[in-house]
Amino acid sequence: MLDVDGLLKAVKTEDKIGCVLRCHLITESIMEKAIVSKTPVEASGIFDFQRNRISYFAKLQICTALGMPLGLVHYVNRLNKIRNKFGHDINYDLERGLIDDLADICDRNKWSACAKSVKKQRLELSFDEPQVIQYGQDIRVDLIITFIIFIPMLVGWAAAGSLISPRLGDGLSK
Repeated sequence: MLDVDGLLKAVKTEDKIGCVLRCHLITESIMEKAIVSKTPVEASGIFDFQRNRISYFAKLQICTALGMPLGLVHYVNRLNKIRNKFGHDINYDLERGLIDDLADICDRNKWSACAKSVKKQRLELSFDEPQVIQYGQDIRVDLIITFIIFIPMLVGWAAAGSLISPRLGDGLSK
């Protein structure tokens, strides 16, 4: 369900636009998989994301209708706003307030594995050589920290059993 290589690329990239875009693409992929898995088998063919263009926001609306918890909805919506700012303004740079909003969403929903606020988090990453990152050292790092805290929650929801009974789709193929 989770593109681990994509997540590692998002963490490793020094480019803010690349980091935001990768995080955005990861969430989009997870939402697509959740939509298909939570849709009755008989109707799941309607969601051919390769052939049919459905906007990111429409996918978020569908996921919301399928029971995505509001905390996840708020995080994904905020991430989409950040991505859109990069997509529509060549001079845009990450804004502290928007990244802090992501951290606040994580805190309000108690997603952190420890009792610390996201803004007090330190993570050890081991790639070529171990490094410790902490919230506040760099705005891109702050985005990565919130995303690493958020992503297991999104995957958990997406991987949870179907919310729609397959029997609801019985009449769709007839």
